[in-house]
Amino acid sequence: MRFPAELRHYEDSLKAFRDVKNCIDSAEEKGRAEGREEGRAEGIAIGVDQAKIEIARRMLAKGFNLPDICEATGLSEQELATLK
Repeated sequence: MRFPAELRHYEDSLKAFRDVKNCIDSAEEKGRAEGREEGRAEGIAIGVDQAKIEIARRMLAKGFNLPDICEATGLSEQELATLK
């Protein structure tokens, strides 16, 4: 009777498939987590830069001098020149 050998072969094949699928799923999940982390870091950096620019614009509108604005925002005078 060949049935038990065929069944064992099928179960071994199914186990190998599930092992590979679990590896792929784990790798995808890890990749998504890393991508979200990078995205958050970029979003924070962009948000900080936008906040600096908005503060610089307000300071320019109120008549602050360029060195004070540079010191307060961390922006260079060249960057401030593009805001005018």
